[in-house]
Amino acid sequence: VIEKLKAHWNPDEIAGFLKRTKDERYVSKTAIYGWLRTSRGERYCVWLYSKRKRVKKRIPKTKRSLIPNRVGIERRNDGANNRSRFGHWERDTVVSKKGTQGGVSTHQERKSRFFVVRKVESMRPAEHADTLQYVADTYTVKSVTMDNGIENRDHEKIGVPTFFCDPYSSWQKGGDENGNKMFRYFFPKRTDFTYVTQKEIDDACYIINDKPRKILGYWSAREIATKAKLFKNTSVLIEG
Repeated sequence: VIEKLKAHWNPDEIAGFLKRTKDERYVSKTAIYGWLRTSRGERYCVWLYSKRKRVKKRIPKTKRSLIPNRVGIERRNDGANNRSRFGHWERDTVVSKKGTQGGVSTHQERKSRFFVVRKVESMRPAEHADTLQYVADTYTVKSVTMDNGIENRDHEKIGVPTFFCDPYSSWQKGGDENGNKMFRYFFPKRTDFTYVTQKEIDDACYIINDKPRKILGYWSAREIATKAKLFKNTSVLIEG
C-alpha cells in the first residue's frame, strides 16, 4: 500500500488493483483511508493528489454559562430602565495595577447617582458577593445590573433580582462607568489598592456624592438619595 501511495495511487485505485490481481494482501479503500487518518498513516498523505490529512472529529462542547442562572438586561423592568424608581443599582470592578491583586467594587444607584465603593482583596466571587450584600444591607436595593465577569458568579446570594449586560456592552451600565471615571481622579490607573484604606475610599466617595450634578438639576447625589430615603443605616450620611 505504501509503495503504491508513493506512486501517487489513491486508496480506491490501490484496493481495485489488489482485488483485480487477487493479491492476498488485499485491503479495502475504506480501510486504507482509515489508516491514513491515524498518526501512523498520516505521513503518507503527502503522496495523495489531495494531500488529505487526518481530520480530528470535533466533539461539541457542552455550552456552559460562567454565570449560573444569568438573566439578561433585556428582562430588566421599566422602573430600572427609565430611572423612574429608586433602588436600582449598577455594579462594576476597578482593579489594582497590573501585577497586583484586588481592587474595588463600585456601585451606583441609577436614579440618584449615589456612588458607593468597597475595597476587595481579590476577584473571588464570594468576596464580591459580600460587597453586594453590604450595599443591600445599607441601602434600598431592588435590583442590580452588572457585567459578565466571573467575580459576579455568586450574584444570587444577595437575594435581589440581578441582571447582566450584553457581552462587551459596558455602556449599558453607563452611570457606574461615569462614577468610575470620577473615582479615578482620586485613584488613577496603576493605583495599587493594597495600600489604599477603606477610609480613603469613603472620603473620595463623599466628595463625589456631595457635588451638585447638572443631570440632577444641580442637586447632589447625597441630597437626592436622602430625600428618597435610600439609607437603611443613617450613619452613612455622616461618613467622610
